[in-house]
Amino acid sequence: MRNVTIAVLIALFPSFSSAQSTLAWKFKAGDAFIYERVAKDKQATNIKGQTLKQEILSTWVYRFETLKSESESATLQVTLDQVSVQHATGPGNLDNKLLEKMKGAVFSITVSPRGEISALVGYDKVVDQIADKRDGLAKTIRQHFPEASIRHELQQIIVMLPKEPVAVGSRWQFEARPLPTPPVGEFLTTFHGALSSIDRAGHYHIDGILTGKYERPDPPAEFFRIVGGNVTMEKGQSSCIFDNERGRVISQQLTLEMKGELTIEIVGATTAAEVQLRRDVTTRLLPNPKE
Repeated sequence: MRNVTIAVLIALFPSFSSAQSTLAWKFKAGDAFIYERVAKDKQATNIKGQTLKQEILSTWVYRFETLKSESESATLQVTLDQVSVQHATGPGNLDNKLLEKMKGAVFSITVSPRGEISALVGYDKVVDQIADKRDGLAKTIRQHFPEASIRHELQQIIVMLPKEPVAVGSRWQFEARPLPTPPVGEFLTTFHGALSSIDRAGHYHIDGILTGKYERPDPPAEFFRIVGGNVTMEKGQSSCIFDNERGRVISQQLTLEMKGELTIEIVGATTAAEVQLRRDVTTRLLPNPKE
């Protein structure tokens, strides 16, 4: 009788099961899936007692189409179907107008079943598209929106999964892709993951902590240089729901908080600046109208 009771509990509450599973993305040639990514970015910069605050809301819709699928990797075409940028606080600027011009951009990525993106093609073509043959603007785009930023955004959608099979309570970590924060620099990051539960639908709930070490930009920006200081990652948390049967992330939440003091050189003169950054991102799988 006791064994029957345990079996019933496991059937009703899959998170009680200790069986291990290998999590993997599933790609089949001809398949397509769409993700909406909504980001809220807050930034406060204090220079000589004056604080400039800015809050930006942006919505991105990415369409992924599987062009080719093999056992170890798949080739996906990624199209930016929608880019919308709104300023909740602070003035608009050139950077965000350039972001909206990325609508219609097409990239190609190579990705493993684990979700690791090993190659990205199409960045140069997109820069040319936005810059419209203006060399100075192309240089600005490459400084403020480097290829590493595009690759990182796509990698955050195609979540990297643990290498080994996992059960509820399993923990793992890996060196994640560097987190670009242009023009401030980047963070060398480590992801610490845990499988917290499996819900009644069989979806895997993954919690994550992101830690990072700040690196100043190299090469320096054209109009100013960061010559000293440090920025710390105060918070890096994520939660993800993964449907292992479909091989897709259903939804994801990400929160990043960074702050620090930097020494900035502008036209030969140096000044101290306090910076605070916060980024909240919600990603969700949208219904595919063709399915």
